[in-house]
Amino acid sequence: NVEAALNLIKDLNNHTKFSIGALRGHCNVAGFNQIASYLYGYPFGLDFARGYPRFNPGEYTMVDVLRDRDVDAAFVMCADLVCHIPADPASYLCEIPLVCLDIAPCPTTIASDVVLPGVIDAMECSGTFYRLDNVPVYFEGFTDSPFSFTKSNEDTMQQLFDKIKKMA
Repeated sequence: NVEAALNLIKDLNNHTKFSIGALRGHCNVAGFNQIASYLYGYPFGLDFARGYPRFNPGEYTMVDVLRDRDVDAAFVMCADLVCHIPADPASYLCEIPLVCLDIAPCPTTIASDVVLPGVIDAMECSGTFYRLDNVPVYFEGFTDSPFSFTKSNEDTMQQLFDKIKKMA
């Protein structure tokens, strides 16, 4: 299917200007791909088990490691994976210890052992989103986080990271 789409775009460009781009999941998947590419040289499918990034789609993506049962616990941030990945990996995700940070109840929060409340990006905190065409757009928050213990999802993650470092 991808080859057919690319050939169609090539043929259409003989007559006018066409382009093709991937439609990605909700929220800021394009942003993750941009930041991972900038930091590590690869957009997704990263493995850090050896202390450095390795890229191998088909082996290191979230669906791959869940399908192969190479994961013994998961932290899901602002994504309803149970509804958006194939059934077998989703089923395994529900079997392992699962922590979820999200703004709304969903099948992934229901399956989670621990649910952390999320802050609504671009509403309750400022931040940069990347449009589907990879253009960054900065949004200023227009209200504060409703939680006294965190001001953003980034702040929550930093607090968790600091606590884990103290335990090590």
